[in-house]
Amino acid sequence: DPNRHNYPLAFAVLDSENNDSWNWFFGLLNSVIPDSSELVFMTDRNESLINAVATVYPSAHHGYCVWHLSQNVKDHAFNVNKDVVAFYFMQMSRHYTVAAFEAAYSEFEARFPSAAAYLVKTTKNRMETWARVHFPGVRYNLDTSNCVESLNSTFRPARKYALIPMLDAIIAQISKWFNEHRKEAAAGPDSHKFVPLVENMLHDMWKDAEKLHATELNSFELLYDVVAKKSDGTAEPESKNWTVDLIKKSCSCRVFDFDKIPCVHALAAFMEFNTSNVHSSRYPLQMVELVSKYYLNEVWQLAYWRTIFLVPHESEWDVPGDVKAKKIIPLQPIPKKGRKRTKRLFGPGECRRTRTANKRRKRQGIVWQVFEQPEQPEQPSQPSTT
Repeated sequence: DPNRHNYPLAFAVLDSENNDSWNWFFGLLNSVIPDSSELVFMTDRNESLINAVATVYPSAHHGYCVWHLSQNVKDHAFNVNKDVVAFYFMQMSRHYTVAAFEAAYSEFEARFPSAAAYLVKTTKNRMETWARVHFPGVRYNLDTSNCVESLNSTFRPARKYALIPMLDAIIAQISKWFNEHRKEAAAGPDSHKFVPLVENMLHDMWKDAEKLHATELNSFELLYDVVAKKSDGTAEPESKNWTVDLIKKSCSCRVFDFDKIPCVHALAAFMEFNTSNVHSSRYPLQMVELVSKYYLNEVWQLAYWRTIFLVPHESEWDVPGDVKAKKIIPLQPIPKKGRKRTKRLFGPGECRRTRTANKRRKRQGIVWQVFEQPEQPEQPSQPSTT
C-alpha cells in the first residue's frame, strides 16, 4: 500500500508452478483487475510466470526483482567478493538518470566482465526489465519482490496444515492486517493530506530544500533553475544546477519523475513559487497537486474500508442443495518416497540459507566456547626469594 504495508490481492493453492497453473491464476485475476498499461508486475524470472503475464496481461509492464537477479549475477563473477558484485549491481540498477546509469554500467563491465556477460545473456539484453531508467512503466520506488518473500515467511507455519485450516489461518492473518492498517490510516490528523511515510519524507527534505536557491525561468510554464545557496542567500556560481517543471511534475534529477513525490529541488522551486503573491494568485498551486494521488491519506483509507470476515463455524454454513447433492470421491493418492515436502522450491536467484552451528549451540544452552578453548600448559611455579 502507499505506506509500504503488505496488501494481498489474491492467493491460490496449487500443486506446482507451470504454464497451466499461472494462466489459470492470472485468468481469474483478470476478471477483477483487467489488463491496463498502468499495471506493473515485479517478479522473479520464473519462465511459467513470465509467459503467463505476457499472455493474460499483454498491456502491463513486467520487471525482474533486482535482488533475485543480483544473486544470480554475483555467482558468475570470479576472483572477487561476490557480495560486492551484488551490491554494485543493485546500486547500478537504481540510478535515476541515463548518464549516471551509463557510467555505472561501463564501470560494472570493466570490473566484472564475466558477470556483465551473464547479465546480458540471461536478460536477453533487455535493460528495461531491471534498470530503473529504462523501465517503460510507472513502478514508483519498487524494484524487488520483498513483499512476496515477507508473505512466504509469514505463512510458512500455515503450510504444514491441511487445506482448510491453512486457508483459515491465511484469512485470519489478512483480517488482522486490514484491521490494524485501517485504524492506522484513520488515526492521522486531518491536516495531514499524505500517508505518514510521505509526510515524514517531505518534512525531512524541507530542511535541505531551504539550503537551495531557486530562480524562476518561465512564470507561465512554472520552470525553475535550482542550485546550491551560499551563506548570504545568493546562488553558488560553480554549483550544479537542476531544472524543475512544476506543471509537468518533473526535475532533471528524475527523482520527481519516477517516485511521483517532489524531490528536494522541486521543494525549493515550490518555496520560490509561494514567495511571489502574484503567481500564487494566478496559479493556485498546492503541495497536494505535486504528489501522486496514490499517496493521499484518503486513498489509503479507502483501501481498507472493507472488512475481512473470518470463516464461521460449520454449523452456521448455508450450503445450497445442489452442492449438498454432489458426492465427491476423494482421489487415491499415490504414495511417494521420502518425507513430505513442506517448504516451497527455491526460484531463480534464491539461495538456501545455511544453518550455522552457533544457532544450534545457542538453542542447546551450552557455552561451547569454554570447551573449544585449547588447553594451556601449566606454568612451573617460581621459587620464592627472600
